[in-house]
Amino acid sequence: MKKLIITAIMALCVLTGCTNPPAPTEQKEVLKAGAVVNPECETVVDEYTGDLDGDGEEDSIAIYTSAMEEDGELMFDDMNTWCVIATIGGDAYDLFCDDVSIGEVSYNVYENAEGKLIISVIEQSTAKYTITQYSVETDGLVKTQVIDEQGINMMSYSGN
Repeated sequence: MKKLIITAIMALCVLTGCTNPPAPTEQKEVLKAGAVVNPECETVVDEYTGDLDGDGEEDSIAIYTSAMEEDGELMFDDMNTWCVIATIGGDAYDLFCDDVSIGEVSYNVYENAEGKLIISVIEQSTAKYTITQYSVETDGLVKTQVIDEQGINMMSYSGN
């Protein structure tokens, strides 16, 4: 009886094709220049300047928000618009521009092990967590969605 069960399982595996499921594919796209800061986002939260594309010229990345500033403090509401704009080689790229509910947006700029410059944009809110990476290429920015968790219950995160 044991041999019959093992033979049946083996036959089932051969017939149905026991293989590993395909690995998830990353979504990639080339970002087009032409970003304009959302007029609701008047407050600069953070800005980085440096040579992002290796041309010897200074480029920048800035985070803007619709939260107003009062006495040096940002006055956040439950829902604020956040925008991240990178200006590289005179071209502006919209890396992020969306409403964020009880959360924040941040970025990291780093050179990976292969020497490629990467910009990561992180959105953390009570119901959403995303990480989007942009690699600086000769023809512009290549966007890769690394994490896109929606409909979650964010228990805690450390922020600015």
